[in-house]
Amino acid sequence: MSRLLRAAIEAGARHAEAGEFTRRAFQNGKLDLIRAEAISDVIAASSERAWRLAQAQLDGSLGSKVTSLRAQATELLAEVEACIDFPEEGEPYLDNSAVAEKATLLADEISLLSNTFTLGKVLREGIEVAISGPVNSGKSSIFNRLIDRERAIVDSLPGTTRDFVEASVVWSGIQVTLIDTAGTRKAESRVELQGIELGRKRAAEADVLLHVHSAEEPIPRSLPVTGGPQMELHIVTKGDLLDRAETPLLLTSAKTGEGVEQLRQAILDAVCTRDTEANDGHIVTSERQRALLEAAAAGFRQAYQAFAAHAPVEIMALEIREATQRLAEVMGERVGEEVLDQLFGRFCIGK
Repeated sequence: MSRLLRAAIEAGARHAEAGEFTRRAFQNGKLDLIRAEAISDVIAASSERAWRLAQAQLDGSLGSKVTSLRAQATELLAEVEACIDFPEEGEPYLDNSAVAEKATLLADEISLLSNTFTLGKVLREGIEVAISGPVNSGKSSIFNRLIDRERAIVDSLPGTTRDFVEASVVWSGIQVTLIDTAGTRKAESRVELQGIELGRKRAAEADVLLHVHSAEEPIPRSLPVTGGPQMELHIVTKGDLLDRAETPLLLTSAKTGEGVEQLRQAILDAVCTRDTEANDGHIVTSERQRALLEAAAAGFRQAYQAFAAHAPVEIMALEIREATQRLAEVMGERVGEEVLDQLFGRFCIGK
């Protein structure tokens, strides 16, 4: 095969660029841009749920939804522009309030679709959870319990975890990467300080920061908050040593398994704002799709605001036309080469 490939290249062929075949299919009208993006997601899927979502997009379910929204927008635009083109019909020809109401309904429906991006991103990329807390608080034990295997070293000696340990699992079809960081403490050496700092930096990149408090220590009255963009959860470990009524926090025990399943669900709930069993076909999965849908929704709302402000009908038409164009761009119409270069450059193979 290597010799055959070399001979083909010597004869004038070349290796396909990343995503080149899919890009050609898109540019020749064989695929819309949503389905083209889905091919990359099928290749990169890291869990069965991510693969199912990508396959649903590839089958055209999301594209059909966007096409339906665009058809409604185009019909609305035609009504408005007909009034502009045939002014002799007068104001009764167009009921501005009906147009404004339709624009609002479209904006709401598009926003609902755009809001699925949070779940789509989680299903596509997974989530990262960093476990943080003092030394000997049971971080590594609960880490091992959450992944159902012995991955982190557990010992009564403080500072067993020197920097951070990672492991990936799949919960409810979502890939979850758990990060066991070094316990917060005063470092006694330069190496130890570097390890703690590495763990802190890695934790800052996670989607969820899980603060661990040991039942052997007093639970702080004011719970720490980092103030960053992460979701933060607080739990009590070694819960078998504590009465449930003594704390409002979730009690967990690596020894008995108490609260572990509830903790898994709490982590998923912290990130997923929608039902994780939602219709895979109608979930937005890329930032490009989300941004264009939000712009379209904003355009329809501005059309309503133009009506409310008694602006000329031409202003309503302008806003509806711009919003309809954003929907067209979701499907890949009038998308610039720079956007295509960035999108297809994500492919790791010529496909």
